[in-house]
Amino acid sequence: MRAILATDTGLIKVVDVVREKTEDGSAGEEKVAFTTQWGATQAKSEEIHCMRAYHGQKDQVLVGRAGGRVEAINVSTGVKVGSVVDPKAPTKLGDKWVGVETAAWAPNRAVGWYTTGRGVVCSFGDDENDVDSKTVVHNGSVVKEFALTTAPIGAFRLHPTAPQAALGGKGVDLRLVEVENGKQVWTAKNVPNDFLDMPVPVWVTDLGFLPDDPRRIAVVTGYHQIRVYDVKAQRRPTIDFELKQLPHAFSCIVPSADPNVIALGDTHGNVVEIDLRNKNIKGLYRGIAGSVRSIAYGPDGKTIVAASLDRFLRVFSTAGPLRKLQHKVHKHTHTHTRAWRRS
Repeated sequence: MRAILATDTGLIKVVDVVREKTEDGSAGEEKVAFTTQWGATQAKSEEIHCMRAYHGQKDQVLVGRAGGRVEAINVSTGVKVGSVVDPKAPTKLGDKWVGVETAAWAPNRAVGWYTTGRGVVCSFGDDENDVDSKTVVHNGSVVKEFALTTAPIGAFRLHPTAPQAALGGKGVDLRLVEVENGKQVWTAKNVPNDFLDMPVPVWVTDLGFLPDDPRRIAVVTGYHQIRVYDVKAQRRPTIDFELKQLPHAFSCIVPSADPNVIALGDTHGNVVEIDLRNKNIKGLYRGIAGSVRSIAYGPDGKTIVAASLDRFLRVFSTAGPLRKLQHKVHKHTHTHTRAWRRS
């Protein structure tokens, strides 16, 4: 298997998990090694804010860089096969991409959102263009833009089957936005007031569409809340709970292949699997120091990879009661990890 990492200094690193063969030809132990590193320079101007796998394109990732740049990169060759520069990108300190993604309903297009609340649709060319080219760079352009709110956006995901985006942030509750025109088609309603009759504060830090039904969206917050919304059922969450064992702000979430199980990380180095049916911890992954920046399931669902502020990449087994640490690699720089590929 292969993990693809993006660093704060602009590098893309590819890590392979390989199984060595023994002398008799049988399969031996798995080992992790950095196989390639792409990027000529390391500078703040090359900083990568976010990275996602390029939908429908083998060995390609989509990155959002500083300065409003969106690039499609082939991680096998290091070649940049698509590039877009947003001429109206925000320039204030702290303004950056929240996420940039592609989807099946948007071939050769990328949708991105800034922390400022501004969204853009980028085109890498006609749908007939060969975006999988290994040598030609398709210089695209921003074809649509819209601004929804001035409140800080902290979470963004594209709907897997419909031209919609899910957004949330600090003071911005979950909402669905039509990518074609920028109109809000659904907005979550805050939970009832607390026992002092005060509004419950809103701080969406990450979200994900559940695999069984894209109308169900799982959300984690900076106030250590776990919520699941059903867009077709109601505006308030259908599942809403907290865990006493995890009193810290959640930083990331990823749904598993099982629609009843999600994995999440917090700002104190905890990675856990949660069973949404009984609202309990299914598995706990130990040994991480510092905030968890990103987590992802392996392609077979038997492993979880986590990148944290301590600059280590860790691969855990999801099997058994102990959730053993299988591999640990020092990455030298702070990274995001969002993509697993079969080698």
